[in-house]
Amino acid sequence: MKQIQEDKIISEFLNSLGPWREFVVIGGGFALFIYKLYLADPKLENLPVGTRDIDSLIPRRVPEISKKNIAKYLNEAGFTHVFKDVDIPATESFVKEIDGVEVEIEFLTDSATRDDKNKNVVIAGIVAQPLSYLTLSLQTTMKFQTYSHEAGKVVSPGAWIFHKGLTFARRKSSSKMLKDLYGIWYVVTQLGDFSDEALAEFAFLSQQHPKWLQTFQKQLSNWMNQASPADWSKLETQDPSGKLKKLSFERIIKKLSTFPNSAIPLIPAKVNEISKISLGALIVDMKGIQLIEKVKEALAAGADVNDNSRNGHRPLQLALARGHTEVARLLIEHGADLYYRDRSGTTPLQMAINHGQFQNAELLIKNGVPFNKNNTNLEFDYVKHYQFITGR
Repeated sequence: MKQIQEDKIISEFLNSLGPWREFVVIGGGFALFIYKLYLADPKLENLPVGTRDIDSLIPRRVPEISKKNIAKYLNEAGFTHVFKDVDIPATESFVKEIDGVEVEIEFLTDSATRDDKNKNVVIAGIVAQPLSYLTLSLQTTMKFQTYSHEAGKVVSPGAWIFHKGLTFARRKSSSKMLKDLYGIWYVVTQLGDFSDEALAEFAFLSQQHPKWLQTFQKQLSNWMNQASPADWSKLETQDPSGKLKKLSFERIIKKLSTFPNSAIPLIPAKVNEISKISLGALIVDMKGIQLIEKVKEALAAGADVNDNSRNGHRPLQLALARGHTEVARLLIEHGADLYYRDRSGTTPLQMAINHGQFQNAELLIKNGVPFNKNNTNLEFDYVKHYQFITGR
């Protein structure tokens, strides 16, 4: 595939999404093309291996921003709706020929739910497949613009490396598993300064997710120890330029396996700057999609989820009090103190129920906050408490 062809495919896909592009993050193999075409040094010559599948990541909850859902926008843009199994809801994709290439769109979401984690879920009119460890990819993103000025978001390179290392071993297809391993090598070695930034970001993320890092390192180590000469040969042939060799791959995995240590690359100045942002200040000063994106960015950079800088009021209480449901969910998932009482003595559970944010209340209870529906007291708004326990 030529560069211009990949640009046309990405541009047309983004244009087809309409306003929903704000919530879609491109991952998978097309992320490598986005890094190469728009974010790394354009003078670099080694293009990634071509792909016709666009993995489109979407959060489980998105606001209703249009009367037309995503499926309607894609159908109007000429994509054909294809059902791939008989599950309920059925796994689906959207297919269209763009610039002579049949392109297939599949939607993925995170598996962070108390319901069946493996069950497909309907989001804004499309069916998304749940995938483990996808939360980080949804939260750690980069903005880009195509040559025809279509704006989009892509999984950041550090998060992309992390996710592929965590999931490649689950691939049912050995060819797809090898493509994942090739992709890790490509992002870490073939994008110049952008590769250095990817390593720095990976090092930072590994500090934030030490258990995930252990799994990441174990799976890569196991593959290398068990790989046969034929496996290594197949991996090397993934790279059409011939630069991928067993020795270079082993060096890269060895480097990734030493994190975290004292030799971790310096975190980019932007990350350090973002990590100092007060989440409470963001919640008070902003709203809507802009607030959600800024909170995600700050959390990914390590901002204090229990920041007390707003006169003793923490971000979670502020989000619940102002009705920012999605922000509250993000804070809960990132370790906000679930038992903290603000200056008025109110807990997050009281705040969630009293402001009618019952999904967040259920999430708090799921994470261990005690609640006895038969114990009515003055801490809860009577009407909201009744609605919560009765489901009305």
